[in-house]
Parts: sequence; structure tokens; C-alpha cells
Amino acid sequence: KMHLLINKKKIYLYLLIFFTLSTLVNINYSKNLQEFFNLKYIVIDGLEHEYQNKLKEDLNLFKNKNILFISAHELSDILEKYNEFESYKIQKIFPFKLKVEIKETEYIAKTIINGKEFLVGKNKKFIELKNFALDQHVPLIFGNFPIDSFMNLQENLKKNNFDLDIINNYFYFKSDRWDLEIEKNITIKLPKNNQFEALKTYQLLQKKNKIKEKSIIDFRLPKKIIISND
Repeated sequence: KMHLLINKKKIYLYLLIFFTLSTLVNINYSKNLQEFFNLKYIVIDGLEHEYQNKLKEDLNLFKNKNILFISAHELSDILEKYNEFESYKIQKIFPFKLKVEIKETEYIAKTIINGKEFLVGKNKKFIELKNFALDQHVPLIFGNFPIDSFMNLQENLKKNNFDLDIINNYFYFKSDRWDLEIEKNITIKLPKNNQFEALKTYQLLQKKNKIKEKSIIDFRLPKKIIISND
């Protein structure tokens, strides 16, 4: 999501002054006036130092360009390349400053694609794990999964107040079905359909202390629950 904040009354005033003076005064003064609106400063908030430097390098191509004519489309083309961003807000501060506020996405899992490690963002994007200092524990996803299928699973888990922190691994199957491997070596085999109801039933079994360590709880068969233990 991108927001570009501009005071429209101010920009119209600046444009009026700019074009009026450009036609009335001599060429040298007009040139000085144009340069007065050239972008000189770029301020970035909400990013760690490493990402700030990288983004500044990318945005530096707008340096010394007239801030009045730098479009939102041009800026968004650069910012959209960063899968790490959940949202961003761009503010033109006249006459020569650009402020960019970034909100990084939350990292909810990691996976392997073509032999490379990627983080999975809450923004439904994959972020390649390059020199990334990951301070939080995130589970691993096995299988070639569609991102929408995983997000749907996340939504059903949250609706059932499932503690996501106890999930160690997710396993995706081509039939569009998921297994969860959680703490205490417990495996939950979810059905392709009625995923929400299966998770709700699991929570009830858990509250009644029906689940032991190393249990496999199988919801794959319609209207049946199979619980087995090592």
C-alpha cells in the first residue's frame, strides 16, 4: 500500500509561481528558480540501517530532479521491488525534501524454493534470505505451496485462537492439504475441506487433555478422528 502526501493548494501555488517567473524573468534567474525546487534531501523512517542505505541508493536517481515533477508512479516502481515492505508513505516536503515512511512486513514462516531459503511475509510475498538477521523464531514450511492456501490456513488458526508459537513445521501436500507439527512432537493431519472445523475440534480435545506427547491426530477422513501414539 502506498500513500503520497502532497498539499494540493501548496503545489498549485508553487507551480503558478514557477511558471509565472519562468516567463517573466531572465533565463539565468529562471534557471536558479528551477534549481531551487531540485530534490536535495531524502529521509527514510522505519527501516534498519542496511535497508535504509540500499533504498537511498535506489532513490538517489531522483536527486537534483525537480520535486514538482517527480511522480508517485516513478517512486512506487522502486518501492514495490522491496518484498520486505508491508506499506509505505511518501511525503513531498517543499521545496526540496522527500520523506519516505516504511512499515516492514511481519515474517511468519520460512521455506525453500529451488534450493534457496525465503522468508514468508504477512504481505503474501517471499523474501530471499540474504544476510538477514532473523531475531524471531519462525516455523519452516515444506512443500511447494500456493501462498493463498497458506494464508487461508493462518486465518483459520487465528480464528480458533491457536497458538502459532507452538508450531515448528508446516507440511503442504499437492492435494491442497496441510499437516502441522507442533511442540511435544504432536502432528495434526488436517483435511482438505473443513479445515476450520478440524482445528476447532482439536482445540476442544486439547482442553479435555485428550492429546498426549508424540500423538498423531488425523482429521483426513470425513466425520472421523483417529488419534495414535508412538
